[in-house]
Amino acid sequence: MDLRIPIKKVPEQLFHYCPSEAFFGIIKSQKLWLSSSNYSHDPNENKIVKQILSKRMESEKGEFKDFIGKIIENYNMYEESIPPFIFCFSEEKDDLFQWRYYANDGKGFMIGFKTKYLPVHSIWNYILSKPDANSPKFDDFFIGNVIYETLEQENFINRMFDMTKLAFKVMREDQIIFFARKLYMISSLFKNHHYINEKEWRLIQYPVLKPKSRLDTNFSYRATSNAIIPYNQLGIEQDETNKDLPIGSVLIGPCNKSSKKEIDNFGYFHYQYWRFNSTQHSEINYLGR
Repeated sequence: MDLRIPIKKVPEQLFHYCPSEAFFGIIKSQKLWLSSSNYSHDPNENKIVKQILSKRMESEKGEFKDFIGKIIENYNMYEESIPPFIFCFSEEKDDLFQWRYYANDGKGFMIGFKTKYLPVHSIWNYILSKPDANSPKFDDFFIGNVIYETLEQENFINRMFDMTKLAFKVMREDQIIFFARKLYMISSLFKNHHYINEKEWRLIQYPVLKPKSRLDTNFSYRATSNAIIPYNQLGIEQDETNKDLPIGSVLIGPCNKSSKKEIDNFGYFHYQYWRFNSTQHSEINYLGR
């Protein structure tokens, strides 16, 4: 399926900026905490696809307009369920904006993860392929690059609909639901263009409620100073076959008082006979606010 979207190959390393407390929790627990996208800093989170769908529906007439309406009904079903869980990475290894915004104004850390050790699937491959017996499950963990440009976002969604125009009359109900599911998944990868310099990648998991009870879920909750936030975890235990770790590098923030030796000892203590491959201080000269 050629939809001309700028889908990137997953880099060997992706970088996560975080406060010291989060860094400590990730290293000590050997788990990534994926938080509900409802608590994103972007007010347009999960809204862009819906806006494009509404705009496309207004431009159509007749049976195809009704078809888009049916897609939107199924999309709303996913939208009204539990929001996706997200863990954010960047392609940028030492970026002042992200130090300030995500790492406690430069007092935190940057963790470089070796992506080959993350047990995830390519979300774009899932979206662009037909489902079969070997396809990932909807609630598996996925990874994909974020798309920022408005024109690229609109063209991608519109081409998806253009490619269904010849076949929409014979689409089965399960195919319509799956089409809406893909649109819902795409909504997690569209962001406002103002964030383009972050060069973000996302680790995403779409939660499902277990059938026994609405209270029997596959995720947990955590408390912050002003909210109760749903979250899920993905383990990052070391590879026992070669004693390797998914963490390839660590940067100490420009306003962080930790020494390289302290961080090396911290990693050694918790991982047994392990020191980080590359623990360094940020090269950015920043004194904080």
